[in-house]
Formats: sequence, structure tokens, C-alpha cells
Amino acid sequence: MQMLDILPHLNFTSISEAINLIRPQHIEAIKNKDLKSTTTVRIFLNSGRSLEGYILDTDGNSSHSLTLIEGDAAMDDVSVSLVNISDIESFEFTQMSKVYQLFAGDKLYEGLGEPPTKLNLKKEHEAVINKFKEGPFSGVAVDINIEDFLKADAQKAGWSVIEIFKSLTSFLEHKDIDEDFVSAFKEKVDTITIVNSEQQKLALSGEKFEISIDTSKGIQGAPKPNNIYDYLYGAL
Repeated sequence: MQMLDILPHLNFTSISEAINLIRPQHIEAIKNKDLKSTTTVRIFLNSGRSLEGYILDTDGNSSHSLTLIEGDAAMDDVSVSLVNISDIESFEFTQMSKVYQLFAGDKLYEGLGEPPTKLNLKKEHEAVINKFKEGPFSGVAVDINIEDFLKADAQKAGWSVIEIFKSLTSFLEHKDIDEDFVSAFKEKVDTITIVNSEQQKLALSGEKFEISIDTSKGIQGAPKPNNIYDYLYGAL
């Protein structure tokens, strides 16, 4: 899926709703020091001034103002702006590819066409296995029971499986992976297992790295490459 194919099927209603959708993700990213997992927003005010950063509403219940934090990825130092929502003229997501799922209702899945079949998913699974065989993580198995996923909503489950396959492929190309990371990974992990679950979760137990997907959320139920890398970096 390319962003240009996805955008016509996203649901944008108002600036205040966009703020309410992006804010929890920003708060979680700030709390987990994982700003790479989301995007900044650029806010254009009626005065002509613009601000860019991450939304953190200190009130939590306010529908009139928002707190915008600006800083580098390390957040060693930040500037804080209090913005009246009524003063906002327009709102921009600087990296839409990281947050489009927040605006993806059932309309998105209709726009994507027919959901992947069991055969499609098995072919994609084989492609991921081959990617691991070809790279530095050769010897690590990637297991998934596709039939178990398709017992649920076949449409959302199918797209969530496609999404986790994409995340794993992108994970292999993560810019921060080095020889030490690869060595630690292969020392502790011999199998990556993808399971259908009621919540999204990553867990390292014994020699198994388990990725749980919440298929009820469709594409949103699959963790992103940065989530996978950051979890493993802390767990290995």
C-alpha cells in the first residue's frame, strides 16, 4: 500500500478531532522516549505564526487549549507553548505514514479492495522467511498460524498480518542495527512467533520472541518497526 492510495480512504473531520486522536500517541511516545514512533504536528495560527512539536495536554480534559512541546529526539531540552484551539487555522502532520492508522476506519479497508487470501498470506510469510535467511539474522525462524488469524474478522486480520510482515521486513533494515545487536539477538532468539491476541504486545521469553497482534484493530493492531527494535534493544 502506498500513501497516495491510502489517503483518499482516510477520515478527516475537524482539527479538534485530529488533536484528540494524535494526542494519546504523542503522550505515549514522550513517556516511552520513543518519538521516532510518531510524527510531529505543525500548527498554523490565525496570527500567521507556526509551531511544530508534540501535543501534551496537561489538563487532560480541556477542549479549549493544548500544550505543544518542541525539542529534539532526545528531549534533553524543550520549549513549551500553550495554544488556544480556537486560534488554530490549519494543522499539518509532517510524517503522515506514521499516523495514518489513527484515521483509518472501515472506509480504509473498503478502499484497499479484497482482503488478502490465505494463499496470499502464505506467500507473504514465505517472503519474510526468505528475507531473514538472506540477511544477518539467518537461522532465525518466523512462525505464524495463519488459519488461527483468519478465524477472526478475515478482512481486518488479513491486513494486520500483511502489516506485521511489512514491519518485520522494515525492521531488518533498521538504521540502528549493528553487529552487537545482531549478535545479542541471535544469542537469545531462535524463533519469532506471531500470535493472534486481544492486545498488541511484544515479549521475549526463553529463545522465543513473541509478537501479539490485536486483529480487532486491523492495521493498527500490528507493531511498527521502531516498536520492535526499541523493545528488543532494551530486552536483549
